[in-house]
Amino acid sequence: MNQLISKRFVIPLSLKYEGQYNIPFTRTYNMTILNNLTKGFAVIFFVLFITSCNLFEEVKKEKVKVNVYNDKIQAVINSKDNSKAKIDAYKNLVDQINTNINSKKLSKNLLVACYYQLSTEYSNIDSLDEVINSCNAAIKLDSNNKYVYYNRGLAFQKKEEYAKAISNYDRVIDIDPDYVITYLQRAICYQLIEEASKAIPDYEKIIKLVPADAQVYYGLAHAYMQTDNVDNAIRNYDIVLKLDSTHVEAYYDRGYAYQIKKEYDKAISNYDESLQLDEDNYNAYNNKGFCLLQKGDKSGALLNLNKAIKINPNFALAYNNKGLIYDGQKEYNKAVIFFSKAIEADSLYAEAFFNRGNLYTDMRLIDKAIVDMNSAIAIDSAYVEAYKNRARLYTVKKEYDSALSDYKTVTQLAPKWAEAFYHIGNLYESKHNNSEAIVNYEKAISIDEVSKNGVKKLAQARLDRLSK
Repeated sequence: MNQLISKRFVIPLSLKYEGQYNIPFTRTYNMTILNNLTKGFAVIFFVLFITSCNLFEEVKKEKVKVNVYNDKIQAVINSKDNSKAKIDAYKNLVDQINTNINSKKLSKNLLVACYYQLSTEYSNIDSLDEVINSCNAAIKLDSNNKYVYYNRGLAFQKKEEYAKAISNYDRVIDIDPDYVITYLQRAICYQLIEEASKAIPDYEKIIKLVPADAQVYYGLAHAYMQTDNVDNAIRNYDIVLKLDSTHVEAYYDRGYAYQIKKEYDKAISNYDESLQLDEDNYNAYNNKGFCLLQKGDKSGALLNLNKAIKINPNFALAYNNKGLIYDGQKEYNKAVIFFSKAIEADSLYAEAFFNRGNLYTDMRLIDKAIVDMNSAIAIDSAYVEAYKNRARLYTVKKEYDSALSDYKTVTQLAPKWAEAFYHIGNLYESKHNNSEAIVNYEKAISIDEVSKNGVKKLAQARLDRLSK
């Protein structure tokens, strides 16, 4: 039974929308009148002149309207109205602009500005589909507006559609490679889809552009933890804490990094620093308890687990860990109580069912053990150790077909575990199916040639006996 520890990485998720869209004044065109025409074209010139003057007057009128609507948009931006009122105002402005400004070129920037502001206000009320619709309308008018792609990316990110969010952030970066906040959001998306190796270059790019941001180094450290590069993670946590000595999550996560390295004194020191800043950090008490247990201090471990439970009475992990300590001390009745409390706190806690099932096995309560292994597997259908243990239990009960089924599942989930093939061989042999037994003993031997788990000798002895 593996000791369980609490892992709590905090992704620096920042979903604030970027500023306000600067509304550029729309350009108008200066008309140039040619005045060196020959007398032979005097009448034509006069007609053209009158037409040009009329067009110039129209452009002047349009420009006045553009300025008016610029002011109206800015007034809504600056108003104290709530998001719903602003949404209504921007929708009304869109209708007015489409009705009153004839030139598509002149109205484009105004409409883009309105749709951008609509997307921002919709985001404030978590109407994410409307955020996306507003951004789509803006992009249809201007496919090179980084702010709109950024907002659409944030909406997809909030909807947990991370691939679409990344696609929008890619477009922002294509338009403006120095738009820093986009690298952060893209990095976070990569981390959330377990592609942290792609997040690392994004964090490094941010550091080049903004070199002294503690939260960016923290994100980078977290990405290194996700890629199992613990030493690089620690180096970046060090930088975080130099920049911000009150960064409680960095102390906690650095403690966990040292815990992985089995440098328990350093881990405990960091958990203590975390607890100085946040005395209610029950995860830190839990992990400190684990480290003390590894140092042989069971009473200290229980003391810290009790503190964790006092802060969070529904902390299933701490109950489970107390069960493991009592199990190790062969205080089985106490262990059962705490594994059961873990299950009561979290009915989907597969490891607690597994641990209690193992405990029941030690107590020779085979049927109860099988029930708990069933629960663990129902929660996690890929729980290899639960299949292994249930197969052993079925074998004890001489329910060989059920045991055979579980061992076959193990060979699919863990094809390099030679022992499963050895046990399958045994079961076929007990069913007098020697041909299948031989196939599986040979498979066990071929796998153990590499893994050296000691199964080869046992399988070879069985194979030699069957070959006589």
